[in-house]
Amino acid sequence: ERLAVLQPVPMDDRASEVASALAVVVVLSLCLIVRSFGSLFGLEDLQGPADLVIGSALTVGVVDNFYDAIKGATSLVASTQKDKIPDAVKNANVGLPDKEGMPLGLGQGKSTGTVTRGL
Repeated sequence: ERLAVLQPVPMDDRASEVASALAVVVVLSLCLIVRSFGSLFGLEDLQGPADLVIGSALTVGVVDNFYDAIKGATSLVASTQKDKIPDAVKNANVGLPDKEGMPLGLGQGKSTGTVTRGL
C-alpha cells in the first residue's frame, strides 16, 4: 500500500555506463602495467600495442572533450599569423570541420560521455 504512493524509479543507463567505464579503466590499467613492467615479465612485444591503445584513448578523450577549444585556438593563431600563411593555404580555405562533421560524434562528448558518467 505505501509503495503504491511512491513515484516510480526513473529509467537510466547506469548499468551500461558503469560497464563501459569499468572496461576502459581495466584496458588502460592493463596497458599501463604492460608498459611499466612488461620488460620484467618478457612482454616487450606488447609495449608497442599498449602505447597505441593508451595514445588512442588519450587522443579520443582530448578531441571529444576539448574540440571547441582546439578549433578556437587554431582559428585564433591563423588569424593572428595571416601574413605568414602561404597563399596556397589561404586560397584553399583550409580549416577544421564543424563538430557535426566529425566521425564517431567526436567533439560532441558522445564518445566519452558514457564512460565519464559511469565513473
